[in-house]
Order: sequence, then structure tokens, then C-alpha cells
Amino acid sequence: MGTDPPFDITERSTVTRARGTGGLDQALRTLRDQPFGALVLGITAGGLIIYGIYLFVLSYYHKIFNT
Repeated sequence: MGTDPPFDITERSTVTRARGTGGLDQALRTLRDQPFGALVLGITAGGLIIYGIYLFVLSYYHKIFNT
């Protein structure tokens, strides 16, 4: 597994030995440790929060107008 970081993800996705690849926590820590990783994680979290608010508003108006 001595490839460049962008290709490491695709290589690990095709590896049949899942024990050596790590989990979601390791992937998020690796992303956080990148130069702008904390910013990327923050923007992603903010986007998910805004999307959740959007879905709540959408469901509220769906009940009112019964569409």
C-alpha cells in the first residue's frame, strides 16, 4: 500500500482485508489532521445541520398544505 494519499482511499476500498484499513474514526482523524481538515469537517457539519433544519421546515409545510 505505498501509493499517494488520494489513491490510498480507492486502493483501500478494493482491498479484501478489511482489518488493516481502519474505521470511520480513523478516517475522520486523518481528515482532521490535514491542513484544512478541521475547516472541511466544520463546513460538512454545518451543512448537515442546515439540511436537517430544511427537512423540518419542509415537513411542517407539508402538513399544512397537505401536498
